[in-house]
Amino acid sequence: MPITNLGLAVLVFASFGYWGLGVPRIDYVAQFVASLAFAMIAMAFLSCITGVYLLRRRLAELPTPKAILFEAKRGYATILELPKFKWVPTMELSWDWVEPRGFDVSVQTQASGLIEVVEAWDRGAFESIRRRFVIEDAFGLVRF
Repeated sequence: MPITNLGLAVLVFASFGYWGLGVPRIDYVAQFVASLAFAMIAMAFLSCITGVYLLRRRLAELPTPKAILFEAKRGYATILELPKFKWVPTMELSWDWVEPRGFDVSVQTQASGLIEVVEAWDRGAFESIRRRFVIEDAFGLVRF
């Protein structure tokens, strides 16, 4: 379910404000504020859906990586670079490695985009990397 606990709470309170207070009492201010909350959740959802689409498209365009060789404590390596998706206003993108384990992975923001920086703690050669991408809106209402 893409909506977070905070997003669910905002949705419940906005629904109560609109249907529980605004409509029965004919309170246009309560209806307006609840409508703004609904619009904010819809904007966050559309922003994240757009981000998922753009990320999938961008990852499909990347070339297949070769085998990766890591040596312990040999500094940093940059493996993946993605654009910032500046025109999607409230979307935030981050990722981490699921496999292989034993690496410190951080995402740094630079002028060119988002850059994955990896510090090796174990040595080894790996054929593939499994990443977990998180796309979230700036308010924390929706997360994919």
